[in-house]
Amino acid sequence: MICLLLLPGFQYAQKKESWIAPGASLVIGHAGNLGVNLRTHYIPNERMCIGFETNLFPEEGVLAEKEFTLNAHFFFEVEEKVSIYPVLGVGYAEIKEEREWRGGWRALLGGGFHKDIGRVAPYAEYIYGAGFESQGILILGTFYTLKLRKSKEE
Repeated sequence: MICLLLLPGFQYAQKKESWIAPGASLVIGHAGNLGVNLRTHYIPNERMCIGFETNLFPEEGVLAEKEFTLNAHFFFEVEEKVSIYPVLGVGYAEIKEEREWRGGWRALLGGGFHKDIGRVAPYAEYIYGAGFESQGILILGTFYTLKLRKSKEE
């Protein structure tokens, strides 16, 4: 399903620049627990990106929850260098109980915004994961863009 939604963006990407954007952020979980989000997104054009993310939540100095996601963002510029976007994706989460991990799949739906400041972009996102241990998370962070390919017009 996500692949079908992405096709128009990838077709548009054939003529334009593309980037990769690694980032790190603070994650606030549904119970107020703090964690870290690590991400790398491929940006085929200025309208969308697709990426892998990992959310890690420690508890008392030990990893207590982890989530691995694949998601897509579709950008809508609301003013120069400021975009809002919906987030669609899928994730696999695991929670440690006693000495064992238990896990399951989640459908991800949310939204966010970012402001481009040169190659750096601070952002905020709220994403709800429905399915295994359904919960929402708030992500506050920044990413850095690296150009992969110049446009054919350059």
